[in-house]
Amino acid sequence: MDRFANRINDRGEVVIDCGTSRDQSANIGECLDRLRGWLLATQHAPIARRPTKPSRGSVENRLATKRRRQTTKQQRRPKIDDE
Repeated sequence: MDRFANRINDRGEVVIDCGTSRDQSANIGECLDRLRGWLLATQHAPIARRPTKPSRGSVENRLATKRRRQTTKQQRRPKIDDE
């Protein structure tokens, strides 16, 4: 229900706006369909995301890309001779 909390006003009324059609009865039907869908969606708890660890290959690819980018940027720097 938290997903639809922004649809409830201060008086506790559910506000649904639909203007897909020029026909008022069609818009009312569309609003009722949306409300029906929202009520069905609130019956089921959302599936909790299971945190996953990145694979070894993806970590290695990310670090290799960072190393390539580092060398590219280092090559752009002007060479300074301290001697």
